[in-house]
Amino acid sequence: MEDILKENQASSEAKTTENKYRSPMNLHRELDDYGLDPYEFRVYSHVARRAGRHRVCFSKVSDMATVCKMSPRKVRYSLRFLCEAGLISEEKRQGSTTKYRLRPMEEWIDSAALEKTRQTLKSKNQK
Repeated sequence: MEDILKENQASSEAKTTENKYRSPMNLHRELDDYGLDPYEFRVYSHVARRAGRHRVCFSKVSDMATVCKMSPRKVRYSLRFLCEAGLISEEKRQGSTTKYRLRPMEEWIDSAALEKTRQTLKSKNQK
């Protein structure tokens, strides 16, 4: 009888644990299917996490690079791309970090234009 009670209690605890599971990430379908490359996606995710409910991120590029495990150059390129694609806007501030603001999904460029935007940005960088 005691074994049955222990089994029931263990089963009950397992169900309670399952019901309390919180996903560490909520991801909009539109973002997941949008077509960002892994670097762009990672930088956008970091900006979004740091922006909070006010939709503004003040992180330094060097800090983003450390957290996102990529070079500062790759972070800067990804930020420029995200600005060009309309996912974020930036406000440069004299003597302070740049403000990155999340923009509404309705303002993002069409996903079909992402590759052309990348090519245009790459050609600008090569000049």
